[in-house]
Amino acid sequence: MDDSTKIKILKERITSSQDLLDLVMNILHNSGIESHKEYSDGNDKHLIYKQKSFEEDNYYVFCILKLGDVGGITRFEEKNRTQYILNEINSVELNGFSFNGRKLVTANKIIIITNGLITENFKNEIDKIHENVIYWDVNILCSKLNEKWPDYFNDKEPVIHEYMSNLSKHLENVSKELQILYYNKTTKTIWETFIDLQLEETKVKNNTKPFKHPENVVKSEKLQIQSTQIIDFKKLIKNRFKTKDIFDQKINCLIFGDMGSGKSTIFKKMILDLIKEYIARDDVNENCRIPILVLAKSFKFNFSLYNTIEMEMKFLSNNRILNLNKLLLEGEIIIFIDGLDEISEEQVSDYLEEINRFTSTYEKTQVIISSRPSVTINKSEIFSEYRRFEILPLDFQQIEELLEKWYPTAFELKEKLLNVLRKTFLSSAIPKTPLAITLLAIIFDENEKIEEIPANITELYNKFTEIFLGKWDKENGMSSQDKFGIRTHLINHIALTLHFKNLLEITENDLFEILTVYKNSKRYDEIEIEQLECDLMKRNPLLIKTDNSYKFIHKSFQEYFASKGIEQTNQFIKNHENFLVENFLNEWWSNVILFYVGNKNDCPLFIK
Repeated sequence: MDDSTKIKILKERITSSQDLLDLVMNILHNSGIESHKEYSDGNDKHLIYKQKSFEEDNYYVFCILKLGDVGGITRFEEKNRTQYILNEINSVELNGFSFNGRKLVTANKIIIITNGLITENFKNEIDKIHENVIYWDVNILCSKLNEKWPDYFNDKEPVIHEYMSNLSKHLENVSKELQILYYNKTTKTIWETFIDLQLEETKVKNNTKPFKHPENVVKSEKLQIQSTQIIDFKKLIKNRFKTKDIFDQKINCLIFGDMGSGKSTIFKKMILDLIKEYIARDDVNENCRIPILVLAKSFKFNFSLYNTIEMEMKFLSNNRILNLNKLLLEGEIIIFIDGLDEISEEQVSDYLEEINRFTSTYEKTQVIISSRPSVTINKSEIFSEYRRFEILPLDFQQIEELLEKWYPTAFELKEKLLNVLRKTFLSSAIPKTPLAITLLAIIFDENEKIEEIPANITELYNKFTEIFLGKWDKENGMSSQDKFGIRTHLINHIALTLHFKNLLEITENDLFEILTVYKNSKRYDEIEIEQLECDLMKRNPLLIKTDNSYKFIHKSFQEYFASKGIEQTNQFIKNHENFLVENFLNEWWSNVILFYVGNKNDCPLFIK
């Protein structure tokens, strides 16, 4: 690409003073300069940044940010323009700035910048009065972009390109949670664990547009959506459809699935398909929508969906500047909100109002939400026009595909487990979900003598924790006996504490406080808190540390251990069965109750 083409691209992209300012800030960022701040002075934008040298701190101010050429054709226009810029320079020099807590920092160099050309006459006029002036015209800008940001000219939106690349790397890497479960395998990317799933569309409104098939695939067929429409995700991914063919109608969607059904994994797959399409497009000017993944549980009480999206984009684009508002207004973004069911009952109305406010403001932006089945969400008027999909249970072919990924070389072991599954596939109460089958594969991997699969979900989790944690201890050179005889009791207590407080993760300080209260209540005077924490984390990998917080590797494990902890003496609940009865219709506690009942051989009074 020659210089004239680059100058043309640069001028086309800079249509406002803010665009020009954003470009300069990105150049600074790519130069390793983090200390910079934007100022407004009337209608003009100023930018001051600090560049530290060995001798002193150097402060540079972009005091003039203008579009077009600086210095006109006629002398009269040139004098007016020159005088105006001189006034701006004087204002900067006289007033200074408050920068990084230091008051009245004055610039030792001033830079005049434009996306046009700066005439020599103009430079001569300014240089007569000021010595420390630097000029950046369109040629200098192109030169700096070639040096500091070479990808700028190769993409329609270079910030988006960087964001998409980083998001792809982030999603393709297997999460820490899966690394725990697959710790004796070589699994590294999502493609090594992903299996195709089936979605069923339900409760479609009469005014919903028919599902569109690509014309090159279905020519004579005319498919009308009825009350229930099966969408084979396996076929969609392989050839018949691309992910975008489901969602290109830009209708907001809800995806429901039980615990461990693969909601988060489906989101990752959809997003990665959109990214692949973006990267593989032939024309860099072709419009491709940008996926943004938001975890609902990361919201706060006073959350703003816009601010959350902005934070996610900045994090994955190294804090580069992006006109997010424009992209949202033009519908160039798809928002994926994962795990709306993980919001507590007390907060859900505020969250739904915020989603409604956001979608009303940005009507062209598509929003896709995942959740466990929820009466509150399902009946909310906010979602009355959303398309609704349910993830179907795995069929036997899908289960076989998943086990092939678990046992890539152990063919005999895989066939043994498949034979056991064939005998009890219909009679077993174990959910046919990717997580449940994975837990079953782990159990069978360690105990080939199993003749039948666990009878229900609670029995599956009981067997899994017994075998998995025992193996973990053995492979890490630890005795299978609890060091203090309290490890199991403590993990149950932590799970119950989290669940009672409507939390899915806690900070290190909060965990320390929980351990302190627990230690004092049990009068374990001889045990240090640090020792207790260290032993807990080493011997129960199902509770993991991410950054500065702790959480269970999956929400279902928190619910499972909480169902055990609720029977233990605790400071929250005096009569646990009364508490569970009172919260029977509270969706936050539904799976805790499920696990609780599953652990009981006989509980007719509670059920009654």
